[in-house]
Amino acid sequence: MTNSKKHEQIQAIKERLNEAVTRSKLNINQLTDAINETNDIEVNYGTVNNVLNTRKDALDLTTVIAICRYLHLDTAMVLSRPGTKDTTYQSNGSFLDSGNFTVLDDPKYFGKFHGFFYSPNHKSPELIRFELEIVQKNNQTTATMHYHGRPTSVEGKPYTDPRILYGTPYVDARHSTIFLLLTNETGDFYFLYFNWQHFRSHGLYFRRGIALTPSSLRDNPVLFMNFVLFALPVDDADIPYISGLLADVSPSFCISQEKVNQLRAKEPLVETFFQAFGYILEHEKQPMYTINETQLLSTSNPHMDEMDVIKAMLLLKDASLSPKRIAYEDVEAYAAFSKNFLQKAKRREK
Repeated sequence: MTNSKKHEQIQAIKERLNEAVTRSKLNINQLTDAINETNDIEVNYGTVNNVLNTRKDALDLTTVIAICRYLHLDTAMVLSRPGTKDTTYQSNGSFLDSGNFTVLDDPKYFGKFHGFFYSPNHKSPELIRFELEIVQKNNQTTATMHYHGRPTSVEGKPYTDPRILYGTPYVDARHSTIFLLLTNETGDFYFLYFNWQHFRSHGLYFRRGIALTPSSLRDNPVLFMNFVLFALPVDDADIPYISGLLADVSPSFCISQEKVNQLRAKEPLVETFFQAFGYILEHEKQPMYTINETQLLSTSNPHMDEMDVIKAMLLLKDASLSPKRIAYEDVEAYAAFSKNFLQKAKRREK
């Protein structure tokens, strides 16, 4: 590339970045601070200033990437040849920020939340803790997840595997939902989707939603599971009830008599629960107990208060047959069957 063409390329990049910074209404100091607070790439004022200064050809690629990431710009478009037609340079993430999809700006959802979901190994009963922090600064809303995995070493000993993922929370106004895609440089990602409610006097204190992520199986099929968020840390004594919250959200679930008997012997609360509601459950019992949460919560019983009823049902639900996670695995046998089926259908058409 000749010096003149190199100059034209650099100036085109600078002009696109300056257009985006002007639209953001941030000065260089604000932009530098915002990038350092919400990104995993650190920049300094001098380098950002040089990147945006069109009187110089200085261009630091790492800083360009940091600016693009913070302003949700399409890096490939920003770095494209001079004269490339595009007026926005927006990434797909910012493309969502239109119409029914807008970046979350409800202050009731800002703060640090404490969450749980299951391990990406769908055969493991292990719970994974995470913190989700949603903040807004300089009219930019960002989300940061601190994921605290507990993988096992070759010796069979668990060790801490903390990871940090970043994303932007969006609101789907038509369906009153919030969704965000959290990613990091190593390829981890989580897609979180949950209900958006309008709060009057308090902020978000609890939410249950859906998480999508790759499983840890050999071919990494998509894993579909529930997650829960709390505004405050959960005490260790309350962890046994979390698994029930992560189970199927259907108001009815089935549990085998064997599991019920095990829990009744182990958990006094479950034994009390069956003494209080046994006349309902025995009537519904076939090969298994069918426990309808809505029915039992609307049935007053002098032997148990509502909090204990919920705790007992969460312990039962965790031990039930309700699916807790679904791995959308492509089974080769079904693929072969489908191919054969379609080929036969095609031959019949002829």
